[in-house]
Amino acid sequence: MRRAKLLAVVVLAWATLGFACGPAHERAEEVVAGSYGVLTTLQDKYEATCKQDATQMPCVRINKAIAAHNLAIEALNLYCAGPGWAEGGECTPTKEHEPRMREAVQRLDEILKELRRLL
Repeated sequence: MRRAKLLAVVVLAWATLGFACGPAHERAEEVVAGSYGVLTTLQDKYEATCKQDATQMPCVRINKAIAAHNLAIEALNLYCAGPGWAEGGECTPTKEHEPRMREAVQRLDEILKELRRLL
């Protein structure tokens, strides 16, 4: 459990610190991937608690983060939608969708920062 917690914190910090560098879609992919690790760790940790009462604050925050994670994935897919992207190909940036993608990823990043206390 300690190892998973440490890994989640390291991935979250790495994704957060590096958001300003590199192509927008690469930064978005890193934040989304990092959030998956954090969310998986938190879901495992709070599974029993949330099954008993999903209205408890950790459960509400986790669900909010999952929704933000899914929205960021959708925004990234819109931004990169081009030949072969869905099959694992290169991102073909659609500039008109960049603001939405950046906003969704920034919101996810903010929510993940709030979740650190639950790790």
